[in-house]
Amino acid sequence: YYQDFENLEEVPFGVNYLISGGNAWVVGNATGLPSSEEEDTEATSLYISNTNGTTFNYDEYDLSHAYVSMPITFGDDAEYIISFDYKVVGEGNWDYLSVVLVNPDSMVTSGQPTGIVLLDKAHDVEEWTTFIYSSSSLSNTTKNLVFYWKNDGGGGTNPPAAVDDIEVSTPCTATAAISVGSPTTTSAVITRTS
Repeated sequence: YYQDFENLEEVPFGVNYLISGGNAWVVGNATGLPSSEEEDTEATSLYISNTNGTTFNYDEYDLSHAYVSMPITFGDDAEYIISFDYKVVGEGNWDYLSVVLVNPDSMVTSGQPTGIVLLDKAHDVEEWTTFIYSSSSLSNTTKNLVFYWKNDGGGGTNPPAAVDDIEVSTPCTATAAISVGSPTTTSAVITRTS
């Protein structure tokens, strides 16, 4: 599974909803990581906006709880890696980004979702940062990958949260044997067998 938000027709939201406030998740081009093929185009990402996506800002004085979830079905591989790029400034433990894997039958009604917490109350991350989580307990399950933004309405610092390049993969488990033969002072024969 890979989502870079560059093709808006392929964004697989399970649920995108706001419990309260006017700061909401949107997909747009106010911020984002450009892909290597995108030299002359604007990058897009998933981010919080109080202007329906035209800016990457939030109203620090508008109490908000915003959620977006993406359904992920894990196969029978022994291990899975979940990674994404993110940035968020916000404010301490009051305005932050959390990322949680939630059972599909669990309804988020208020506050931080309960489940497997991948990223907890992230804030003060000004530059794009890659988050990586590895687990051997996700085989043959379906989870909702929930991105949660919360701000308490008591002030804070822009910008809010942004997420890009979400990937769910399995680690490479191929093994190979490497041997070196016929070494000289200037060369060697290197052989790889799987």
